[in-house]
Amino acid sequence: MLVLITCYDSLNNLKKVSLETLTKNCEDFLRQDLIKLLNFIIRREAFDEFRKISFEIICKDPDLLFNSDEFPTLEKDVLVWILNYDDLDMKESEIWKRLIKWRIAKHSTFQNDMTKFTLEDFKTLKETLYKLIQLVRFHQINGAEFMLEVWPYRYLLSESLVEDLFLCYLVPDKKAIDNKSSKKTPYNFNLLFRSSIDGLSAQTFHNKSDNKGATIVMEKISNTNMLVEDLSNPQSAKIGRVTDKAYAVYFNSGYGPTFGYGYDLGASNDSCNWKNSLTKRMNNAMLN
Repeated sequence: MLVLITCYDSLNNLKKVSLETLTKNCEDFLRQDLIKLLNFIIRREAFDEFRKISFEIICKDPDLLFNSDEFPTLEKDVLVWILNYDDLDMKESEIWKRLIKWRIAKHSTFQNDMTKFTLEDFKTLKETLYKLIQLVRFHQINGAEFMLEVWPYRYLLSESLVEDLFLCYLVPDKKAIDNKSSKKTPYNFNLLFRSSIDGLSAQTFHNKSDNKGATIVMEKISNTNMLVEDLSNPQSAKIGRVTDKAYAVYFNSGYGPTFGYGYDLGASNDSCNWKNSLTKRMNNAMLN
């Protein structure tokens, strides 16, 4: 039925009703035939809302997917999509185990005993899992889990990643953020305010952002790259350090986010331009 209603314009009314019913009863439908549904909706725009709700349900209850008997038949694109979600409530070592199980089950010639794997077997595994391996946060796997679950499959990982992981286990103070193997973070971020969506009113900014706890502000200079000078080199990012926290943040109901004494950087009410006191002083000097 879903195939038919997405292929024929003459069934648009039925399509609308079907999508509303599907979305409203999303969890019930998922528990009936999860894998087939996910494989079907992954590339179809008509199911964007249903897909979003489905993935939110899976993030809260990963066993629904990963313990399914049909899990080995899940398409790779669905796995990639799900692992890109930061809210997946699942240990990284468990994700790793499921990925290995998923891939081995798809290859009928693989031995169940990985100690009998040939180098060619590992090569085949690596080629298929490459994109998925990049989404595993290996630095969140402790040393014991790594040796038991990951080390037997070390041929799937780059030498630089293995070396860095051992450095982290042996020298904890040297522990680094895993930028190479994962795009995810161990933190959950909620978007409070975005000028392109919420406008430039200082009142709206304060209503949405005040008293929310620790926050991060990001700004983009027009016609430039965001945050870094070279998008291919994260090291080109510049980090400002607070030297006197008494003057770090300036609070004024008539301004958007404003920093420093005087101020160093601030967003005026209903203005799309950021300003700083240095610019003001320079302009005044030029006028005088």
